[in-house]
Amino acid sequence: MFDENRAIRVKKFIERLKHSKGEYAGTNFILEDWRYNDIIKPLYGTLNRDGYRQYRICLIMVGRKNGKTSLGAALALYHEFADKEMGGEIYSAAVDKDQASLGFNEAAQMVRQNLSLRRKCKIIDSQKRIVNYRTNSFYRVILADVASAPSDLL
Repeated sequence: MFDENRAIRVKKFIERLKHSKGEYAGTNFILEDWRYNDIIKPLYGTLNRDGYRQYRICLIMVGRKNGKTSLGAALALYHEFADKEMGGEIYSAAVDKDQASLGFNEAAQMVRQNLSLRRKCKIIDSQKRIVNYRTNSFYRVILADVASAPSDLL
């Protein structure tokens, strides 16, 4: 089953967010056709018979400087704020603290630039966490190698 309206909903959410750095800082995050048609549309529009998204995991492999971090941050925020799941848990994993912070910092800046999202949550920089109090959902950074993770990220 396919429902393009679900994919369009994700696209509209993302395009209300703003870039936080580089030449596009402060401008809306407009999805290029390939990002929408090759990633968002099949990922969010393809449904199982029960009406839920068919895909739960997505691996995006594109070259450097193609906005993977920004897209990942935008999708994390979509799931935290627009997916309407109570108690949702969104995790971003990376191999070290610096890399893990990249996606969080991007997402936090996107929230800070969006009054509507900012009103719904609290950003806790020291814990690399964004808490949505309205749905009791959160976005959190974790280290992929838990055995070597510093205690402040666990």
